[in-house]
Amino acid sequence: MLSRSRGVHQAYEVVRAGRRGERLYEVDEKGARVFSSGGEPRELTDALIRHAYNGESTTDFPPAAGFTAASRHWADVRAKVEELTKAVEAMAVVPVDEGGRSLVERDGWDDAQIAELRRRLDRSDRKLAAWADTYDFNRQAAQE
Repeated sequence: MLSRSRGVHQAYEVVRAGRRGERLYEVDEKGARVFSSGGEPRELTDALIRHAYNGESTTDFPPAAGFTAASRHWADVRAKVEELTKAVEAMAVVPVDEGGRSLVERDGWDDAQIAELRRRLDRSDRKLAAWADTYDFNRQAAQE
């Protein structure tokens, strides 16, 4: 994945390479290629690179099938999780009074609202876990 910490120059070079028609592939944090469940290297697109670097929306592109379409949605999932994380962190620091202690640390939040949100998050978490299990299974099968 392309991260902001790699710098503007590297992002520019990657996008430029893609525009020259060179195939670009997703890599993990150690620089090793990431493979699809079918064992093929995951190819990057300009749209995914721009989204990973600057948060540019990927939902403006026409729907497609296959890995490219799924990758666009995956980029959106990652962005939404980041938004949720930031929103929860921001809520945690809202004080009771100016300069005071956190409202939610002191008073908590309505348990019915929390329970409903946690149920929704748990369903998504279970779905993500199933996808990871399937990926691992397919990757191991491809290596055998």
